[in-house]
Amino acid sequence: MNSLAAEREQRSISQDSEGVVTLAASNAVTHGTQLRYEAATVKNCLGYWTQVEDWTEWDFNVKKPGLFDVEVWQGCGQGQGGSEVALEVGGERFDFIVEETGHFQIFLPRRLGQVKLGKPGEYSLALKPQRKQASAIMDLRQVRLVPVAVAATPRRPFPGKRSLWFGFERFDFEVDGQP
Repeated sequence: MNSLAAEREQRSISQDSEGVVTLAASNAVTHGTQLRYEAATVKNCLGYWTQVEDWTEWDFNVKKPGLFDVEVWQGCGQGQGGSEVALEVGGERFDFIVEETGHFQIFLPRRLGQVKLGKPGEYSLALKPQRKQASAIMDLRQVRLVPVAVAATPRRPFPGKRSLWFGFERFDFEVDGQP
């Protein structure tokens, strides 16, 4: 077995007992010159994502196929949001714009949509920047594929800009034209 095949086998990721697939930053295969895993406890993320050409991927195994919510845990500092990224999995593509979270190490989950993984077997998920808005694209803690039946009560996206306030999720929005 060559070293690349051994590395991929070592990083093999499977569903947990509830059918959730968690693709942690520490298990990512990175491609490019700057993007890398940052192991510090406060980080535990993919960082130094400053080049549009850099991208990342995971291989994973699905034993219980079905419909999954695609959830990205991303962080982004003030003034750094707006980069465009594509997530590809199961023949589907989800384009999203990176949101500012107040700091690169404040990770908030974002649901991008749903993907059907209809057969048991090996799959791959890739994140590829399309356009960089500021000096960095984002930091990434994890990507999760959550079976729709397991997902918490369906959440409708709340309007407004999302951030953290003293450790709590916060949304800034207008009512009658006032912030």
